[in-house]
Amino acid sequence: MSDQSTSPPSSDLIPAPAAVLGYVGLVPFVIGALGTWLLPLPYAAYMASAQIYYAAITLSFFGAVHWGWALQRDFDAPTSSWEPYVWGVTPAVISWVVVAISSFPLMDPPGATLLSLDQTVAMLIAGLLLSLLIDLKRIRVGRFPVWYRKLRLRLTFSAVACLGISLLRIVSYS
Repeated sequence: MSDQSTSPPSSDLIPAPAAVLGYVGLVPFVIGALGTWLLPLPYAAYMASAQIYYAAITLSFFGAVHWGWALQRDFDAPTSSWEPYVWGVTPAVISWVVVAISSFPLMDPPGATLLSLDQTVAMLIAGLLLSLLIDLKRIRVGRFPVWYRKLRLRLTFSAVACLGISLLRIVSYS
């Protein structure tokens, strides 16, 4: 019996584990978007913050895909190419900076931070889209399987749409 969860590199059929887990990974984005609209303050703001943290984790994960590719590539014949390793950690660093700056308190006005919620969400959206562009380039040169393009587009645009829905609500609070 053949394993239908694997596909040849040239196939655009998304393996079942990648599809199921990828789509399940969208649940926190959807819950965050719904929570920002359906819950009263301060719970809606809490949901926006939780969604921000999850977006930062997700952005970090997309970078880790490059690190994993480099580890596999270097398994038998190590190379001195820094590029995949550098991009492998860059999204995590971007995420950390955004979350750290958004959490940094200001003295005046009380409760304010260096980045507002809407600025934080906008920066994470930009990070997810930049990461997508990098991945699409890597897919074109054959670094990742063809099916990853379809999955990555669906996941990224769904996550960005949910963040955008939350962003609209956050802006309406201001």
